[in-house]
Amino acid sequence: GKQKLREYREKTRVRPDLDDKIIVAWNGLAIGALAKASILLEEIDKVKAQQCRDSAHKAVEFIRKTLFEPSSGQLWRIYRAGSRGNTPGFADDYAYLTSGLVAMYEATFDDSYLQFAEQLQKHLNQYFIGQGESGTTAGYYTTSSKPIPGEPGPLLRLKSGTDSATPSINGIIARNLVRLGAILEDDTYRQLARQTC
Repeated sequence: GKQKLREYREKTRVRPDLDDKIIVAWNGLAIGALAKASILLEEIDKVKAQQCRDSAHKAVEFIRKTLFEPSSGQLWRIYRAGSRGNTPGFADDYAYLTSGLVAMYEATFDDSYLQFAEQLQKHLNQYFIGQGESGTTAGYYTTSSKPIPGEPGPLLRLKSGTDSATPSINGIIARNLVRLGAILEDDTYRQLARQTC
């Protein structure tokens, strides 16, 4: 009886839509969570800790190979149905992925994660940073100042300073700058962190 009901349901029921896109920002948050979980699990369950690191590494490599242009340092925001979208990365993509990469470095001490994080942070500093009075930095815009060939620029560039469903972009960037400054012993990052609001 149950089998017949299941078959009938499969034939007649409209399936819900499937959201199968891959967004860099969301993956950056997941990479960071997996890296931190691997550190916490290391003493309890080494196998699960390694599984967390492996999953995070797999996500990093997917993004590096399909949604990142090493020559320009640019991220693309979305991957879906076997191809990269044409939307350039937003500040949250750079911020959350950088945070995840620093967490992966802290979990593995693999310099490649740190190098990737620094490359993303430099791109963020070059194209997303805002200028305050007297030329100081004043936080980061959500969109890039880099024009997309053939596209009009944004009408308005906004800055996010509060948490919502996801952490504040400027808060995460400030934390990334502090962490990179400490790990790399680079006062430039620390100074930028102090100026980020």
